[in-house]
Amino acid sequence: MIEISKNLKLEKINKFTAQNFWNESSEASFFTNPSFLEKFNERLDYWLVKKGDEKLCLWPVCKSKTKVTHPPLYSYYFGPYWSNYLEKKNSNHSKFWLSIQVYELFISKFKKIYKNIYFNFPPNNHDVRYFIWKKKFNENNKILIYPKYSAFIAELNRKSNLKILFSFNKLRRRMISKAKKDKNIERAYDFKLGEISDLYQKTILRKNKLIDQNVLRQSLIKLKFFFSIYKKDNTLVSLNGFRDKKSKKLISLIMLGNAKNTSNLILNLSDINYQKTGITALALYEAIKQSKKTKNINFDFNGSNSLVGSDDKHSYGSNHRLYFEIKSET
Repeated sequence: MIEISKNLKLEKINKFTAQNFWNESSEASFFTNPSFLEKFNERLDYWLVKKGDEKLCLWPVCKSKTKVTHPPLYSYYFGPYWSNYLEKKNSNHSKFWLSIQVYELFISKFKKIYKNIYFNFPPNNHDVRYFIWKKKFNENNKILIYPKYSAFIAELNRKSNLKILFSFNKLRRRMISKAKKDKNIERAYDFKLGEISDLYQKTILRKNKLIDQNVLRQSLIKLKFFFSIYKKDNTLVSLNGFRDKKSKKLISLIMLGNAKNTSNLILNLSDINYQKTGITALALYEAIKQSKKTKNINFDFNGSNSLVGSDDKHSYGSNHRLYFEIKSET
């Protein structure tokens, strides 16, 4: 049994308090931004552990009607994240023991309210030992820990566009050169939800013809939310794309979620009939350049957990980055 300091208190907070915490935390990400999450119409709880008046750790929880927790669709790094307070601690032992008590406080409360846990740690937090030692969420659910990877380009601000390009492999550079010379392709500056949804469905069904129709429907609903955010604030969600010059058909689209100096790749869509033109590589290169131009110094491909996907994402000069997914199951 872990003894918890009387100075530590857990409380459920509103989205405004959560937003203030997010604004100040260097561990926060696009996917834990309350302003973004509220657009999704998810059932959300925000839990905060404090030490006196000092805010320590916030844990957003996305839940179903039946109190089953899950990360929101399209999300990464959705789980507990710390304020900058922990880094101020001089003693490594103090940091360790404080984190253990905080997680114990969360889990002791959650097992009374929720049927499970399902979350990710942010990539800079690899200390999952509490959950290894805990072993079980409740009597029926054991805790499972999965190493996951993302592909990541860091320090765009220190790289010229040419240096970024030459970090791509030869095939990608060759395809970009080919696409730039294609007079039948032009940059897209305005977008419609219908054409994005159509390109999304064609891309998804090409990759997975047996996709559950309910999953596809939910994905399209989330896509609609992303597009509405883009229309209101294109610094939070940004789009880059290309069209067929003659028909004006949308043939390639990159959707990014931007926050905390990082652009997160949400969608990378291309018409299969234009695959050999090199447009996919060019669209991604332009998206990375645009990220740099808007002062986002990092580019996260968000997920690199298959051989094919990793091969593709690392061909753009990205490095791997480890994070952990933790869930409880019977």
